[in-house]
Amino acid sequence: MKIYFSILFILLIGFNNAIPQRTKPLNYEEIDNKAIHFGFSMGINTFDYTFTLNAENVRKDSMIADIVRLNPGFNIGIVSSLRINDYVELRLLPGMTFAATYISYRSTKPDFSKEVKVEYYPIELPVALKLKSERINNYRPYLITDYTFRYNMAGYSKRAQSQDIIKINRFNMYYSIGFGVDYYFTFFRLSTELKMSFGVLDGLNKDAPAGYAEYTEIIDKMLPNLFFLTFHFE
Repeated sequence: MKIYFSILFILLIGFNNAIPQRTKPLNYEEIDNKAIHFGFSMGINTFDYTFTLNAENVRKDSMIADIVRLNPGFNIGIVSSLRINDYVELRLLPGMTFAATYISYRSTKPDFSKEVKVEYYPIELPVALKLKSERINNYRPYLITDYTFRYNMAGYSKRAQSQDIIKINRFNMYYSIGFGVDYYFTFFRLSTELKMSFGVLDGLNKDAPAGYAEYTEIIDKMLPNLFFLTFHFE
């Protein structure tokens, strides 16, 4: 994690120093001086897990599980930003994420393979710090870090309770780190942002439908990870 943050910091400083400092007319200067401002965001994501398998049950069932392929999802949200000083913003970013992934189960005794789709539709509340560099004409690089509370809405209908083999726990907390660039236009600011979000709590709900207990028993822990490409309009 420290290495990842260091790389982002070096990239940010290098980008800031490498761009020629030619003066251009500055667009939408007032947004950097507003005490509070609002906006909206939309983006795409991928969703996967870091597995810890239950060694005893893996040996007993001769079955293993792994992420077989990622499925692109999307996310929407609202931006609320409080100016702390010229270089720091405190941001509240409520929204919803629609994500899914596929887990592959394989066994040699007997020969068997199965893909299981895992859906994840959380309502989320990120509390973020945005750490900005100096503005360079009409763009401005930044680092972002947040702590996010997510409440999952997928897998808890009556149909899903009886049919979904793998369900994700209702509640989880995440810490995130990423970077982006603000682009200033005449009447708004567009921010493009890349961010990794790492789950803190085990995401697996062990309550499997009848006949599918082995699918959850071989997994000891599933820590969720989300990767976001987001566009903020402010």
